[in-house]
This record gives sequence, C-alpha cells and structure tokens, in this order.
Amino acid sequence: TSNAVVVGADVVPAGVVTSVTKVKGTGIYSGVSSIFVRSILPREQGEAIPLRDALDVLRGADLAKETAAAEAAIKKSAAVVVAAAKAAGTKKVTIMLKQQSAFEGINELFTEVAKDVIEGAGLTVEVLPTAAVTNTLIMFPEELPIVFTNDVPQAELVEKVFSGVIGNGAATEFISADGAKVYGGHSSSSVAAAIASALSEIGYSAEANAVTKAAAGGKSESEILAAL
Repeated sequence: TSNAVVVGADVVPAGVVTSVTKVKGTGIYSGVSSIFVRSILPREQGEAIPLRDALDVLRGADLAKETAAAEAAIKKSAAVVVAAAKAAGTKKVTIMLKQQSAFEGINELFTEVAKDVIEGAGLTVEVLPTAAVTNTLIMFPEELPIVFTNDVPQAELVEKVFSGVIGNGAATEFISADGAKVYGGHSSSSVAAAIASALSEIGYSAEANAVTKAAAGGKSESEILAAL
C-alpha cells in the first residue's frame, strides 16, 4: 500500500518497475545531490526463471512475450529518469552496465530502450561500466547527477553503496507500473528515512521530523521508533 514501508536489502514490492534513490550529501559529500534509478523487471510468484534472467538464460528461444514485458517496464523507468533530469536541470544521464556475457541480452535491450526514450526527450546519454560508475560515485559524485541502471544483482549492490556511503542512509523510493509509490530501506538509517518520507506524504510532518532527528543523532532502532 502507499502507506507501507519496505524493510530489507533484497525486498522488491509486487508490481514495482522502478527504484529511485536520491541523496543530499553530508560531511565530505556536502552539496552533492545525485539520483540513482534502477529499472526493475516484473516479478511473478512461482516463476521458474525470473524475467531478468530469462532474457539471457533462454536467449535464442521465442521471447516475444518476455521482451515486450521488459520493454514496457524499462520505458516506464526511463520516463522517471527523464522527469528527474528535467527537475534537476541536468541534460546528461549516465547508463551503468555490468558488461559481461551473462547479461548480454538484458544489457542490449535495456540500452536500446533507455536511449530511445532519454535521447528522444532531448537529453544526452553516456554508457559506462559498473566499476567506473561506482568509483566515480564515491570519489566525484557531483560528476554523475543521474545514474540509470538495469535489473542485475550488481546494480542492486551499487544502489546500496550509493544510499549508504553518499546518502548517509538515504531511503529508496519504489514506483509501480501505475505510478504508486512506497519507500524502503536496508539499514537503520535508510529505514528511518523511509518512515520519515512516508509520514511526510500523509501529512505527519512533525512525526517525520522527529524520526529524522532521532536517526541523525545516531539513535538505536527502538529509540527511533520511540520518537513517534
């Protein structure tokens, strides 16, 4: 539901096609405001091979249905990227890819669809490998205002690093195909940020501020919840 908070490093809510992590850096990252967007391919309960794996594991078979479902999800994520870029006033989007043969199918489809949508909106696209993007995000995050990546395990890891290291525990926003949003986190700080974001959206600003303040003060999980 829209009032839920997702807790856990590997949890993806049903129906979600995009995750967005926005950071406002503190300390050595003060002034940094970057966005990490990950396209998430549809999950089905009980599926033998997840869609994100099928595009490569079953390559050579008839994947018309799977390809269409993946394209639709990627297009929705790319539209989120375009809107975020325009809101941030940037013209450049960096596509991050884990470049290895195991992901050749998903990488090709993702890059083709993402470029079509993003460049069609008048933005420029650069494609960089995962290692280069990760290093730059840690050392010079201001050089990568918006990173867009696909649904592979390595991208999930970079998303967590981005949230924790640069964002000091920033929440992740999960967006479903119909545009509904829920917030989530994978650490005490990011879960607190997710709770605060969810509270703010339903009008509980004072409670959101209390949670944010408790989390910023290095409080324990029980003390953060007690702030409510």
